[in-house]
Amino acid sequence: MNTGQLLITVGSASCTFLAAFLGTLICSDLLDGLLERRYRPQLERCLQLRTSERRCRELLRWWSLLLVGGFLLLAFVARAWPLAVTWLFLGSGLPVLTMQAVVLRRERVLEDQLVTVARSLANAVRAGLSIPQGLAGILAEVSQPLQGVLGEVVYQYERGRPLRDALAECRRRLQLEPFTLFCLALEVSLERGGRVNRSLEQLAGSLQEWQRIRRKLESETASGRFAVLLLSGCPLLFGLMFWCCGIEEVLRFFTEFGGQIVLSMVLLLIWSGNRWTSRIMNFSLS
Repeated sequence: MNTGQLLITVGSASCTFLAAFLGTLICSDLLDGLLERRYRPQLERCLQLRTSERRCRELLRWWSLLLVGGFLLLAFVARAWPLAVTWLFLGSGLPVLTMQAVVLRRERVLEDQLVTVARSLANAVRAGLSIPQGLAGILAEVSQPLQGVLGEVVYQYERGRPLRDALAECRRRLQLEPFTLFCLALEVSLERGGRVNRSLEQLAGSLQEWQRIRRKLESETASGRFAVLLLSGCPLLFGLMFWCCGIEEVLRFFTEFGGQIVLSMVLLLIWSGNRWTSRIMNFSLS
């Protein structure tokens, strides 16, 4: 290979690599735009609760690749178009449920931490500290995610912003009712004065009562949720049991077009039943 051929080979490889790199960037931006449009409310809520944006987007990218891969495998390899369409429909809603579970868990953690923070701040104020000093003092005792939220408030205050404005902006961004009550109690205390420690103690008692009612609701609906989950898995368990017993006709649900349609309808009925019962047992405290 002479020098000219070597330069042509190197140039071709470089152009191919550059085209692949630019194509990947364009496809990645396009995919991020589509995912953000589809899951915008859930993404915004995750970001409000200070969940890692990078982690959420990576999970959505990997799930979209798995969704498309499963669709292509079922449609073109297994020739099961009804199951492929059903997988595409049901799979596209799974990230919504996952992010809703993450958001719910994050909100529960914040609500549990607020009780301890309210009482610790009341003790700090009773000891003679101001509200900003009390917030700065309890940061080391609080874990994430509330530590990051209060740390941002303290950071803005130390940079010259009024504490009332920092609290108001934080509660508007977080959109969590117990935290809104906590911030409003501090804002009213800063504006009108008075016995701040007594207000914080009453707030801690109210938040603890909030926790007790929420946990009671969750325990009352836990048996119903478990029953729905058990009933949802019964069709699949019965099909597996029949196949293990030697009933080969069960395979027709996967190999024949009519059986695939019936199986898709069963999956859609299970999904609609779960959505219905989740709406019935979804209680919100306000």
